[in-house]
Amino acid sequence: MMSNRQYAVAIPAMILLAACGDAGSSSGENLGSEASAGEATLAGADSVLTGSSQGDGNDWQFVDQSYPYVGSHGETVCGEWRRSEDGRTLVDKEFYHFEVMNAELGGEGTLEPTTLEGLRSAGISAVTTCEEARAFMRAKNHEPEDASSASARATKPLLSVPPPPTAPSLVRKVADSVNDQSIPAVVRLLAWNASTRSFGTCSGVLISPTAALTAAHCFFADGSWNIEVDHGRNTPCVSQSGSACPVTPNIPPNAQVFRVPGFAGDTDSAHDLAVVINNQAWNESDRMVLTASAPGEGLTYWIDGYGFHADTGDGLGVQARSLKSQDIDRSFTGYWRSTVEKGLGRPCRGDSGSPAINTTVLAGGLDNRMVVGLSQNMTSANANCPAPGDFFRYTRIEDKLGFIEGKIGACFRNSHAGWSFRVCF
Repeated sequence: MMSNRQYAVAIPAMILLAACGDAGSSSGENLGSEASAGEATLAGADSVLTGSSQGDGNDWQFVDQSYPYVGSHGETVCGEWRRSEDGRTLVDKEFYHFEVMNAELGGEGTLEPTTLEGLRSAGISAVTTCEEARAFMRAKNHEPEDASSASARATKPLLSVPPPPTAPSLVRKVADSVNDQSIPAVVRLLAWNASTRSFGTCSGVLISPTAALTAAHCFFADGSWNIEVDHGRNTPCVSQSGSACPVTPNIPPNAQVFRVPGFAGDTDSAHDLAVVINNQAWNESDRMVLTASAPGEGLTYWIDGYGFHADTGDGLGVQARSLKSQDIDRSFTGYWRSTVEKGLGRPCRGDSGSPAINTTVLAGGLDNRMVVGLSQNMTSANANCPAPGDFFRYTRIEDKLGFIEGKIGACFRNSHAGWSFRVCF
C-alpha cells in the first residue's frame, strides 16, 4: 500500500493493501479452507485508503470499532476502511505482525544497528501498541517524525479519509507524460475473503504463464487464496477464461501466495513482495522480465497501475501509466526511493504492487520490458497522490530473485547492455 505516514501511505497494489484489500478479519477464519481463501489487505504503499469519485457513490468509510484487535492469523489490525464498487465490497486494513517486529528488536532480523539503537533509545524495546508499530516502521524506513505528522496523528486516525478538496488538485499520477498504450502484463488483483464477503484490491505484474508479483501487504498470510485478476473495471477476467471475474466467487481457492520471509506488515518496504501462483495459465500471454541488476540513478522508467489518477480521487480501478525519470536513492536495504518532481508521473494510492518498468535497456521497447521494482508506499500529507518534494518507495527485485525463482521453479538467466535479468517460465 502507500501509507500516509506524514502520513506514510501504503499503496496496496491491491486496493491492498494495499493498496489495496482485506488482509484478514477478527472472525476466526481458517486460512486454506474454502471459507477463508483470500484474505487481503489494502495497506501499504499502494493500498487505496481514501475516497474515490468512481464506484457506487461511496467513498472509503472508516469502520468505527475497537482497535487494535488480533486477526485470525496473529496480525494486529490498527484500522479498517470499507467502500462499495461495482457490486463488490472493498476492505482496507492497516495491519502489522508484532511478533516479526519484536524478533527484529531482539536482533534476529535485518534492522540496521543504528536503527535498532535508535528504537531502543526511544524506549521501544518491544512492540505492543499500534503507535509503537508505526514508530518501528518509520525508523525502519528512515522516515523521521516531524511536528506536522505528529499533530496529524494526534487529531485523526491514521489513514482516515480527509475532507474533500475545495478546488481540483494539480497533483496527478500521469502528470504531463501520459502514454495511453496499455501494458497487458500489468494487472489488477482482487483477493476474496469469503467470511466477510469482501475483496482487497492491488496492482501487480505477470512474470510467467501462471505467476505474478504484487505487494506482500495485500495479504495477511501465505497460503491458498481466491484471487481474481483482470485489467481493471469492466474488463475480461485474466485469472480464468470467460468474461468478467465473478462478483462473489463461490469456487475453491485458485492461487497460492508466498510472501518474502520476514515481512512485518503494512509499510515494511524491504520485504513487501509476494509471488502469486495461479492454478491455471493466465488468460493473457504478455509478461515481463525481472532485473538482476540494481537500477541506476537517473533511470527512465514507466509507472503503471490501477490506483488513483489524481489527488482528487478519480480513476480508481482504471489502468494508467506515466513516464518517470529522476535520481534513484539506492542507499537503503531492500528498497529504493525517489523524490517526486513537478511535471513527472508518480505512483498513487491503489498502485501497490505495480511495477516500475524500465523500457530503455532492452532492445524492442515495450516488447522487452523489465521490472526494476514494485511500488510499496509513499510519504505525503496528500490523500491519494504524493506532491512534488514528497517521496515514494519501490521494493527491490534483484535481491529477491532467489526467493522468486524458488517459488516459480524455472527462470532463464540472460544479460543485455550491461544488465542481467531473468525470464521466467
